Amino acid sequence: MYTSFSIENFRLFDRLTVEPLARVNLIAGQNNMGKTAILEAMWMLSHATAPRQALRVSQWRDTDIYGQGEFFADLFFQYNAGTVINLRAESKLGNLFRTLGITRQYRSQQPLFDWSGVSDAEMEDDTISNFDFDNELVFEHTDETGGMFLNRAWLDADAASGRLRPILRDYRESVSTSGYRCVFERSKSRYNARSLSTLFGRAQFTGHVSAIEKILRLLEPRLQRMETITDNRGIPSIYMDIGAERPFPVSVMGEGTKRLLALSLAFLRARNGVMLIDEIENGLHHNALVDVWKNLDWLSREFNVQVFATTHSYECIVAAHAAFKQAELDDDFSLLRLQRSFKTGRIECVAYDDKEALDYAMEYEREVR
Repeated sequence: MYTSFSIENFRLFDRLTVEPLARVNLIAGQNNMGKTAILEAMWMLSHATAPRQALRVSQWRDTDIYGQGEFFADLFFQYNAGTVINLRAESKLGNLFRTLGITRQYRSQQPLFDWSGVSDAEMEDDTISNFDFDNELVFEHTDETGGMFLNRAWLDADAASGRLRPILRDYRESVSTSGYRCVFERSKSRYNARSLSTLFGRAQFTGHVSAIEKILRLLEPRLQRMETITDNRGIPSIYMDIGAERPFPVSVMGEGTKRLLALSLAFLRARNGVMLIDEIENGLHHNALVDVWKNLDWLSREFNVQVFATTHSYECIVAAHAAFKQAELDDDFSLLRLQRSFKTGRIECVAYDDKEALDYAMEYEREVR
């Protein structure tokens, strides 16, 4: 379990250390303080030996712009791609740590695309000629065992489809077998019937359906059972029996139900790893949040998952504090608030790791978002 996480030259942060970390961590702060960026940094560290997976963070934000000199420049602090991104996660248990350094450099070591067969018309096409084929990102990763790994990602031109287009490639010199699984539940995630059914199938295989049903009853008390049904097109969907004449597909049960179902199923994928949840309160009514936190706490312990969630909601913070206090598990919960320092102008992290201080803040409605 991570106890500290440090960031240098990534997104909004020239330097930031987030600590102390607990089993369940809730990150608050005003807009543009970098709450989501912390989750993205953790995702990149977890996928340090799979560069194309790590670089999905730019695709999620629609900032995967590959113009000349812009190859993933959005990842670097103030778009300064001449700096080095450094990410470091530490655990005091056994002094384990993971590090990732990301640099952008001229792609002299890798063979460039053979342009000899490209027509003049294709060369003059702005959709391909203005892309950045000259730079690459280098990922230097150290895992908990002390093993060091070097991997690269770059842009190439691909004509396999019959139409010249840019394509992201990577080269893995080595793949670390240690480390944590990492699942990222984004705030704008969209869940289709097939993907949810696949995840639900894993719960059926592992015998966790009853636990999933128990959690879903927080939003739908009438729920009797859940099952997968395949329609006449061969597409499977999850149906909920709520005591009506026929079961209803999850897709018509509301965004909150789908959100809670997806979060619950994600813990199975993140077993013995890390769960990243952006804007955890999305789709969930504030009256249900205390029970939601209690069940997410149970899932994190059941599957040995460390949770990092972000929120804008004061009700969500109050509910999380109440849930862990009622369970007498204050030490398993950490509230972390991002704010900009008046002295330095840098974003800093304030930890409410003193339960008495957090009790005081909740009682007197101090601003902790």
